[in-house]
Amino acid sequence: MRMRRRADTDKRLKDGEGVFIPTVDVEENVNLFIKEKEYFDFNKLFGNSNDVVVEVGCGQGFFACEYAKAHKSINVMAIERISNVIISGVESAISQGIKNVRFLRTRAECLPKYFPNNSVRKIFLNFSTPLPKKGYAKQRLTSDRFLKIYRDVLIENGEIEQKTDDLSFFEFSIESLKNNGFIIEEIIYDLHKTDKENIVTEYEKKFSQQGLPIYYLRAKKA
Repeated sequence: MRMRRRADTDKRLKDGEGVFIPTVDVEENVNLFIKEKEYFDFNKLFGNSNDVVVEVGCGQGFFACEYAKAHKSINVMAIERISNVIISGVESAISQGIKNVRFLRTRAECLPKYFPNNSVRKIFLNFSTPLPKKGYAKQRLTSDRFLKIYRDVLIENGEIEQKTDDLSFFEFSIESLKNNGFIIEEIIYDLHKTDKENIVTEYEKKFSQQGLPIYYLRAKKA
């Protein structure tokens, strides 16, 4: 069921300007929409020249905020399509005084409109919707069309980190990354049984409490 837009969402987002970056709604023809570039000036946006990382599909922004707090010398761009969801991250960042995170309401397809080529150090894909039906494969966030976008915006040797509870999606992602010129640097089939540093997301906590393994990979742009 599609989430109903709350009546006060637009006002709350406007109050969050500075942390929330206003954008226009995506036109029906995405290719036409992204053709006219509106590249971010990250030095101006964050007031520094630190590296930029992106979380695609940030949900309520818990990971983005926690990562930003733990890595104050890195700038975090958190992307989410749904206004009612992203507002939680915006308000959390403001209430905690987190200076190095910004939230952008848009779709992954629109990264090329706002992010110049070779401008992003790392992309996080945390519990993206697996879309298990074969006919939806092109919509998965690790399908060929999205990986081409990520390759363009990532710097040389830039990385993708993915976490998911869905093994089929995970295996699909591994093959898709390899086929698109990424080098798989790390694969973990049960993240919570390792001592790897990890920020537990909202979904991750729920899945882990159900006894489900968390799959993790890190891949590098070749």
